[in-house]
Amino acid sequence: MTKRTCALTIKWILCIAIMPGAQVFAQVNTANVVGIVEDSTEARIPDATLKLINTLTGTENGSTTSHNGVFLLPGVLPGSYMLEIEREGFATAQVTGLILNMGDTKNLLIHLRIGSVTETVQIDASGVTINTVDASVSTVIDRKFVANIPLNGRSFQDLISMTSGVLTDSPQAIAGQLGANGGLSVNGQRTNANYFMVDGVSANFGTASLTGSRKIPADGSLPGLTALGTTQSLASVDALEEFRILGSNYSAEYGGTLGGQFTLATRSGTNAIHGDLYDSRRYNPPDSIDWFEGRIQPSYYYSSGYTSFIPYHQNDFGGTLGFPIILPSVYDGRERTSLFLSFEQMHVHEPTAFLTQYVPSRQIRKDAPSELQAVLDEFPLSNSNGQSEPLMDPYIAYFSMPGNVRATSIRLDHAFSPKLQAFLRYSGSPSDSQALNLSSLTSTHGYIQTMTFGAAARLSATRSNDFRLGYASNASQLGTSLSAYYAADIYVAPLTNLLTDLGVPDSHASARGQAYIHIPGIGESTIDVDQATSSLRQWNFRDTFSLQAGRHFLRLGIDDRHIVSNVTPAPLSVEADFFDQDSLLNNLASDISITRTQPATPIFNEFSAFLQDEWKVSKSLTLSSGLRWEVDPAPHGKNGAVRN
Repeated sequence: MTKRTCALTIKWILCIAIMPGAQVFAQVNTANVVGIVEDSTEARIPDATLKLINTLTGTENGSTTSHNGVFLLPGVLPGSYMLEIEREGFATAQVTGLILNMGDTKNLLIHLRIGSVTETVQIDASGVTINTVDASVSTVIDRKFVANIPLNGRSFQDLISMTSGVLTDSPQAIAGQLGANGGLSVNGQRTNANYFMVDGVSANFGTASLTGSRKIPADGSLPGLTALGTTQSLASVDALEEFRILGSNYSAEYGGTLGGQFTLATRSGTNAIHGDLYDSRRYNPPDSIDWFEGRIQPSYYYSSGYTSFIPYHQNDFGGTLGFPIILPSVYDGRERTSLFLSFEQMHVHEPTAFLTQYVPSRQIRKDAPSELQAVLDEFPLSNSNGQSEPLMDPYIAYFSMPGNVRATSIRLDHAFSPKLQAFLRYSGSPSDSQALNLSSLTSTHGYIQTMTFGAAARLSATRSNDFRLGYASNASQLGTSLSAYYAADIYVAPLTNLLTDLGVPDSHASARGQAYIHIPGIGESTIDVDQATSSLRQWNFRDTFSLQAGRHFLRLGIDDRHIVSNVTPAPLSVEADFFDQDSLLNNLASDISITRTQPATPIFNEFSAFLQDEWKVSKSLTLSSGLRWEVDPAPHGKNGAVRN
């Protein structure tokens, strides 16, 4: 038996072992309520009826205590709840103000007082917020907090950066790289060492790096961000119920990477129709003037259909709508079936920071051979007022580049019974951005679509099974071309074809071309034309089985990811490098690189299993232990081939 066959066999044995014919749902995105019901003499009370009621939706999670008074309410969505406990011969107990966040395990000890069932004893649990179950270091940010704090750009990166130990990538990211601005470092780990989950399934479906001469296929290590590097493709802020950031000491249930664990939960509909509309705008006039903007006025401005510099502008608008599904005289879905809709669209023109680059001087353009002059003329002219240098002149760049994001999501929730609940969510997020380097204009387009199904079932008073199945697709394309430009009030257009200037035949119009000049002690300059596409498709299956056994709360789960990644670069790449004055004056490139490339389609399979035990040794001591096993075989190509 081969290693691959053995791994698959073990995988399916585990699947069968922990799926006893039940509907199920992923634990990391929900909460659990476990506990013991006793009387005043601390004797356990069996067969007590429990109802966990969501105060907004009215949906119920029901259970009964076992023969030894233990109960388990698994797979509870984040929110505010009331817990009601009834038993013949005892007064009804109502635990109010019970706030459940994703990943929580609330361990409760309930004492019932002898009396009539019609009597009610209310217990306020609103002050119970300290995590006494495990030693994980985490931060939870809920919708109420988000609604009461101003966000610049309506993306929750700002909220994530408020967490201890989290740093964001430099805003001067690589131009044209999809999602390049969204990197996060947790406790010093690399930005590609984080694991994101939305509604219990992996959100690490970022696409390939398409910039530069080497196109690297995606491997499922980066989150699926928009072309602007924002998080609307994961969930819009107004469609977000809450999210949790785990920095260290997290349980065996989490893994896949060494960095932070980011889990997000989206909103569901309620018993009443509720929605909101918003329109957020930002312009330069109300803003204070940047120090550099007030002192430096470059004479060169990028133009695309307009002839002047465009200041900062951002317009973000959208809305949400949640409601129960009601068909008059046919079906009343209150407390059972609800729908939640979300839409957001953002247009932004964002200025770049002032950047000093170097371009071929007017003198070298005159002295170079005629064959090379066509290449040098593709570079913009210097906008410096100083004396022209023999080889390279400074060039001050300051642009305002456009970007667009449109995010839509639909979520359907249904409670089949207090013991079985399910949901289905779809999201789609097209986005665009542009970046400019000298006369090379790079346009990127991305389109992310996800579909997530989840269900939660309680099998008995002490057993439950949770399930998630997610599909995600991410397609992106990059195109770099030479754009007309303004230089010292002299309009230079149209530009010639850089590929033709580099000697590439017209039959290779889709090739990549680059001209690079680097004069030691002075500076460097580069322009290029390029085109490439990439895509990623991911299937993610997660299952968790929970068991309350006396003082032990056990969780056993599996996580399986199947990723098909593709990158299609330009079939031909020609690069000409010039490193000194002689190479420019004699039309003798210091280095010429001609590369023929082919598409690549690596396939990744990742599998993990875990066992977690929360042992309540005493009322004041909980011992948390776990074991996690991960299998990440080397990627392979289509049909098992090593390549492609």
